[in-house]
Amino acid sequence: MRMKERLSDCRAGEDFTVWGIRLEESLGHRLLALGIVPGCRIRVLFKKRAGTMVIRCRGARYALGAEAAKGIVGGKTI
Repeated sequence: MRMKERLSDCRAGEDFTVWGIRLEESLGHRLLALGIVPGCRIRVLFKKRAGTMVIRCRGARYALGAEAAKGIVGGKTI
C-alpha cells in the first residue's frame, strides 16, 4: 500500500501522482484550471528551502508556493 504524501515532501527530480487537492476553494479551482487534477503526474524540477517549487505537469512548467504544494496530496511515483 502506498502512503499518502504531500507534494511539498518531494525533492527535485521526483515524480508524484496527484490523488486530491486540499486547499481553499479559489486556489483549488485555479490548480484544477491549470490541469493539476487527480490522476495527473507531476515532476518536481526545482525546490527551494522555503518550500517554493517549479513543477512540470502535462508538458507545462508552473511555480508553486509552499502553501499550495502542501495542499496537493498523492504519492510518489516510482
